[in-house]
Amino acid sequence: MKYKIIGFIIEYYYFLWYIIENKQDWGKKMNYKIDLSEQNQNLLINADVKVEDREYFADEIKKDIAEISSYIMSKSSKNGDIAKAQTENMPLINVLQKNIS
Repeated sequence: MKYKIIGFIIEYYYFLWYIIENKQDWGKKMNYKIDLSEQNQNLLINADVKVEDREYFADEIKKDIAEISSYIMSKSSKNGDIAKAQTENMPLINVLQKNIS
């Protein structure tokens, strides 16, 4: 029991340290299920980003933008799939960036 309490205290202080070090902006957040259109939600799902009914913080949104970018770059450049994916996903990226600016 004593070690569980010590482990909990260590995890708690690690969590506080993580928040301070990453300076996460807790004020900026969005809910993908509420704030995004169904089309944009489907684009996120295609890029292997989970769409949940919860608040996403700025750092999570930035990570998801990076996931979308990786998804776009994974397409073939020979037949123009990168350009098509970029055109298709840019409105979504713009909406996500607007919510973290």
